[in-house]
Amino acid sequence: MQLDQFISESLNQIFRGISNAKKEANELGFQVNPWIVGGRSDPSGLLIDRETKTPVKVVEFDVAVTTTESDQSKGGAGIFIAPLAIGAQKKTSETNMVVSRIKFSVPISLPRASGSSEN
Repeated sequence: MQLDQFISESLNQIFRGISNAKKEANELGFQVNPWIVGGRSDPSGLLIDRETKTPVKVVEFDVAVTTTESDQSKGGAGIFIAPLAIGAQKKTSETNMVVSRIKFSVPISLPRASGSSEN
């Protein structure tokens, strides 16, 4: 797989994951990628959800992606990407495996606890 294809597919999967998370989070009172106030320009460095005025937490992801290229695929060599592949096969084949790491973060704001004045 070419680098541009890898980057494109990785980002598209991240986008779909964040989009799905936003829909589910909204139902539960959370915000994924909220409109943020503060941060580097704020002397305290605190990130605040502009809408809910609650603190924003950043969830860090560090994902290992395994790319495997095998001569046993239909029609010649094939490539697939899987988050993790574990197992054994009794077939003899030539396989090339590359493990790449993708790091990214997603800001979230938690719902306010009812009856609480804490942020």
